[in-house]
Amino acid sequence: MGQQLPPPQVQQLVDALVTKLHLATPQNVSNMLWAVATMRQQLLPKQLLRLEQTLVGVLPGATLQNLTNAVWACAKQRYLPEQLLSTPLFGSRLAAAQPQGLSNIAWALAQLGHRDEKIMPSILQQAQHWNVSGAASSSSIAGISQAICNVCWSIAVLDLQQHVPVLCQLAASLTTHWSSLSLAPEALLQLYQVHTWLQDFQLGGVQGLQGILTEQRLQQCREAWMTSHEVRRRQSVTGFQQSLYSAVLQLPIQWSELPAMEQLSRGRDGQEDGALLIDITARTAEGVLLA
Repeated sequence: MGQQLPPPQVQQLVDALVTKLHLATPQNVSNMLWAVATMRQQLLPKQLLRLEQTLVGVLPGATLQNLTNAVWACAKQRYLPEQLLSTPLFGSRLAAAQPQGLSNIAWALAQLGHRDEKIMPSILQQAQHWNVSGAASSSSIAGISQAICNVCWSIAVLDLQQHVPVLCQLAASLTTHWSSLSLAPEALLQLYQVHTWLQDFQLGGVQGLQGILTEQRLQQCREAWMTSHEVRRRQSVTGFQQSLYSAVLQLPIQWSELPAMEQLSRGRDGQEDGALLIDITARTAEGVLLA
């Protein structure tokens, strides 16, 4: 359990499964996608397409967990399973999904930048009935709370401004049991990004999540974001980032602010708001900000 296989061995396993896809069950396909994503390995686009097509072909026999795990894993691979998501049977299955599964799909759509006009509204309709107060155990409370944070974050990332009222309702539902929620740093980080999105775009007539969350709770969220930012800042710059930075320096542009790496985004007031960590930023002599 939890072992990491070398990439060549992972590819061998995938190749072996691909040759037997005519015998594969939904569980086989979902497990393979989930395992590869969990091991942080990367499949080839043609392999992902074959696995998706196979899953669509056996969709009537798939469980909800098979589907939600597969979509989550595809997002981890930066692969949009558009054929699977557009299948009517997939959409109809969502009505019976639990908060964790639905929120994982919302998270995946946000990661892939896919503003689905049917799936997200369906998820949000069900999310309005999620009740932290009605959870039977601490683990259930934690699960529903994380699901709410995932969905709120997905609304912000996908810029679904028409759903701000639902977002505010979901965020407010966290306040009653905040002291006992023990929200993970990832959830606090998500809430802070939601706060800055609402604030920067002045949405819904609210000042971010002020008034919904107390100043103390917002500060918790900001601290989680800053901790995450510092961890990333200490990590080594990737080869791709360095190559991109070198290419930007070669552009025939006069700079008033030289290109810089790993910069926090700024809000309307010009101050760092922590909504995003931008790989490269620069300002031209004409005052145009590039990011």
